[in-house]
Amino acid sequence: MTRRVARLGSLLPWLLAMVSLVMAPMASSQSLSVQPVKIAGTVSSADWEAYRSRFIEDSGRVVDTANGNISHSESEMTV
Repeated sequence: MTRRVARLGSLLPWLLAMVSLVMAPMASSQSLSVQPVKIAGTVSSADWEAYRSRFIEDSGRVVDTANGNISHSESEMTV
């Protein structure tokens, strides 16, 4: 039992050093400010609103306005 305590006591400084090495970058990154991501190919809110009002009903159903307002879904399956 004394060996185990002595062995644990010798490992403790190494464990604390490893934890501090892992935690130090996390602590310093908390002071960084977060900027919104700008993704190439995104649409403006005005364009999205125009699309949404033309092709998405209030219920959330997406309609094909050029095909008699039918709805298409990849999840529909014929057995």
